[in-house]
Amino acid sequence: MAEPGAPETLGPWRTERELGRGGMAVVYAARGPGGGAAAVKWLVRPTPARRARFADEARFLSRMAHPNVARLLGQGEEAGRPWIALELVAGPDLRLYAEKLRNRPPSERVSRVRGIARDLTRALAYLHAEGVAHRDVKPANVLLAEDGRAVLTDFGVAFSVDEEDADAASAAWIGTAAYGAPEQFSGRPVDVRVDQYGLGGTLYHLLTGRRPFPGDDPASLVRAHLEDVPRPPSRLDPTVPPDLERVVLRLLAKDPAARYPDMAAVEAAIGAGDVDTMPFAGRQVHVDAVARAVERLAEGEGSVLVLQGARGSGRHWLQALARDAAARRDLACVATDDAETAQAVARRVAAGETVLLVTTVQVPGAEVLDLAPLGLADVRRTLYAMAPGTQDLARVAERLHRESGGNAGLLLACAQACAAPEGPARLVLPETLVVDTAPWLHDLDLDARVVGGVLAIAALPIRVDDIEAVAHTPAHAALDGLLARGVARSTEAGWTLAAEAFRAPLRQGVPEPDAIARALEAMRPHGEEGPDPVLVEVSRLRATGRAREAVPGLEAAVETCEDPSVRASRLMALGALRWSIGEPTGAREAFQAAMPALATPSARSRAAAGAGAAALQEGDLPAALDLLVVARAEAEIAADPARQVLALVNLAEARALAGELGEALRVARRAVALAEGLRDRAIECMAVRHLGQVLLDAGQFAEAAGVLADASALAHAADVADERLAAHVLRAACSLRTPGGAAAAMDRLSPWLGRAALDAEGFLPRGRAMWVRAAVGLGDARMRERALQGAVGGLSDPRAHVRVRVGLELALAGRALGAREQVRAWAAAARDEARRCGFALLVAPAASLCAWADGSPVPPAPERHGLDGAARDAYLASLQVG
Repeated sequence: MAEPGAPETLGPWRTERELGRGGMAVVYAARGPGGGAAAVKWLVRPTPARRARFADEARFLSRMAHPNVARLLGQGEEAGRPWIALELVAGPDLRLYAEKLRNRPPSERVSRVRGIARDLTRALAYLHAEGVAHRDVKPANVLLAEDGRAVLTDFGVAFSVDEEDADAASAAWIGTAAYGAPEQFSGRPVDVRVDQYGLGGTLYHLLTGRRPFPGDDPASLVRAHLEDVPRPPSRLDPTVPPDLERVVLRLLAKDPAARYPDMAAVEAAIGAGDVDTMPFAGRQVHVDAVARAVERLAEGEGSVLVLQGARGSGRHWLQALARDAAARRDLACVATDDAETAQAVARRVAAGETVLLVTTVQVPGAEVLDLAPLGLADVRRTLYAMAPGTQDLARVAERLHRESGGNAGLLLACAQACAAPEGPARLVLPETLVVDTAPWLHDLDLDARVVGGVLAIAALPIRVDDIEAVAHTPAHAALDGLLARGVARSTEAGWTLAAEAFRAPLRQGVPEPDAIARALEAMRPHGEEGPDPVLVEVSRLRATGRAREAVPGLEAAVETCEDPSVRASRLMALGALRWSIGEPTGAREAFQAAMPALATPSARSRAAAGAGAAALQEGDLPAALDLLVVARAEAEIAADPARQVLALVNLAEARALAGELGEALRVARRAVALAEGLRDRAIECMAVRHLGQVLLDAGQFAEAAGVLADASALAHAADVADERLAAHVLRAACSLRTPGGAAAAMDRLSPWLGRAALDAEGFLPRGRAMWVRAAVGLGDARMRERALQGAVGGLSDPRAHVRVRVGLELALAGRALGAREQVRAWAAAARDEARRCGFALLVAPAASLCAWADGSPVPPAPERHGLDGAARDAYLASLQVG
C-alpha cells in the first residue's frame, strides 16, 4: 500500500502528516526549525497556468494581515514545484463543523452562525478594501481556530479587481460549482460581490446542513445557480430566524445588484439577533418532522402530529414552532391540548382539509413524535451552549442529567440553580442543589404523594406489588399520574423516580419514611461474604494498572484453597482478571471451573456470562450462545437486574455475530431498558455501548451515532476507561461511514490509540485498523504506512472476533486504494475465520470484498438477519463495498 512522493521537508519545514489534497495542491502539517506549526501547500503537476495562479495566491497573501485571513509564513520551491507555508489553523473546516452543529441546540447553532458570518464579512471587507476578490468562498475554505475565529483560506483563484483577470476566458469554471455565483457561469463581469454569493451558500449550509442546491452533477448545479431560486432555509429547519434567513437569501440573489452594497452592510444586517429558539440539544429529529409536515401542508396535504412526552419535555415549544413555521407561509396550523378541539380538527384532516394539527392528545393514525428524555450527551451539549465557561463540564453534566432525568424543563431549572454569581455563562455545582420542582409536583393527591414517596425512599427500581405492600394503598392509578407528569418512569426492572430532583421533596411528604425504608430493605436479598484478602490485593493491583502481575499470585491462591466457596470466588476473580488482559481461553476455564460451587443464581449468572463472553472471543459461538442463555435465565431467577444486563449485552453481541440482527437489537434494547433503572452509570454505559455496536453492525448509522454519543458521555461520567475507548472507536466507525468522515474519525481515535489501557474486548486493534482507513480517506500515504505497521498485529490477536474485524477494516482500506491483491488476502482470511467461528454477520462483508478483489459477482445477501422494512434496507445497503 506504499505510495512514494511525500517529501520529508519543504524548505525549512519538516512535514508531519498530510492534511488534504485537491486537483491543484497537496497540503501538509509541518514544523519549522523553531517548532512553529504551519500548513504547507505544495503544487502538484505544475503547468504555466497553475504556476501563475499559485504565484498569485502567494502574492495576495503576502499583502494580508487580518485575524480572519490565513497568514503567509513563507514560500519557496522544492523538486521544481513551488510551495507556500500558511498559518496552521488547528480546528475543522466548516464542512465538518456543519455536521457537529446539527447535534447542537438550535440556539447555539444560530448564535455560532451569526458569529462566523461576522468573522467572514470582516475578512471579506478587508480583502475587498485591498482590491482582492476571493471567488471561492465555501465551507471547505473556512477553518475554525481553537479560539473560535473563522479563518478564510485558499486564495488559489482570487484576483485583483483593478487588474485584468488572466482567467477571464475560463471564469465560468473557477471556484466550486456547488457555491459559485451565477456571474461566474454566465460570462458576465465578476467583481467582489461574487464573494457575497459564496458567503450566502456557506451560511445556508451551516444553518441547514445542506447546500443551496442539491446534487453533484456540475452541469445541473450550474443550471440551478443560473435559473433556480433556493428553498428558504426555514423550510428545511423552522428554527432558522426570519432576519438571518433574509440575509442569506439576499446574499444568494442571482443579480449582483440585488445583493448588499458592501460587506459592511452585510455585517450590519446580520446583527446580534435574538436567541428565542430551542436551547436544548437532542430535538433536531422532531424539528425535521415539523419541517416535513409544513412542507406537505404547502403541497396541499393536511396531517396530524401527536407530541408524546412528559411535562417539561418541550411539547409546547414544538407546537409553537409548527404554528410559527406555518404562519410564515400563510398556512393553516392548529396547535391544541384540548381533546374536543383536537378530535374535531383531526376529522377535518381526515376529510381532506389542508390543515396541520399539532396536539398532545392521542389521535388514531397520527404521526407520533416521542419527546423522550434527553440523553447524557445531549445534556452536555445543552449545558455547553448555555454556559460555555463551565469548568469540568463532564462532571456537571452527569450530575444535572441525574438530577433532571433528562427532562428538558427540569434541566433548565437545575441549570438556573447552578448559575454562577457572576453570570449565567458558568455553572457551579453547589454543595446542596435545590431545584424548583413545584411545576411537576403541585396538586398531587394523597395516594400519588405516598406512592411517589415510596419511590423516593427506594434505592432501586421497585415492583408495583412491593409499592402497595409498603404504601398500603393502590398504586396503579397513582403511578400512571406520576408517569404523565414526568415524575416517575417504568423500566423493565420496576418503577423508579424519573429524576433525582424529586427525591427530597417527595420523601418529605411521606409519614414515617424510616419505617418504609426498613420494609424495603427487608425485601432485598442479603448474604454476601466478607472481603477475601487475596481478592483485596488483586483489586489493588488492578487499580494501579498492574493486572498482569496479579495473575500468578491469584492462580496459586486458587490451587491452595480448600474451601469450595472461597475457591469459587477466587476463580471468578481469576476469570475476570484474564478477561481484562485479553486472555479469553484462561478466562473461560476459570469461570466454568467456578460454576459448580456457586450457591446463588446471581453468582451462577455472572459466571455463565463471563464464560459465554470468553467463548465468544475464542470463536466458539455455539458454546457462547448456550452459556449466555443460561446466564440470562439464572439472572431472571435471581431477580437481579444488574446480572440480567450483563447477560443480555453479551447475548446481544453473540446474536449479532450469528447474523440474527433483529433479535440482537431486541435483546440490546431490553438491556438498556433494564440498565436505565439501576442508577449505575458504569452498567448503563456498557448497555448503551452494546446497543450502539449492534446498530452499527445493522447499518443503522444515524441512530448508532446518537446512541454511541450517549455511551461516550456515560463512560466519561462513570470514569470507565475501557468503555470510553470502545465508544470512541465505534463512533469513529460511524464517522467512516459518512462522506468526508475520515478527519472526524481521526479526531475520535487520536486520544486513545497511543494509550496502554486495559482493553478486554479488543477495541485498540480495531481502532488502529480504522486509523489506516482514515489515513486512506485523507490521502495521507505516510500516515497510512505508519498506521498499517501498528494495525497488522491485530491479525494475530488471541481473540477471534478481533482478528476478523481487523482483517475487514484493512480490506476496506485496501478497497479504497484499489489494491486487489491485498484486499483478497485480508478479506479471504477474515471470511474463512468468520465461517469457522459461525460469525455469519462478518462472513457477508468479507465475501463481498473477496468478490470485488476477484472481479466476480457479489454473493447474495444473507436472509437470516430478522430485520424488516427500512431496517432491512439499511442493513443490505451497508453490505455494499463499491
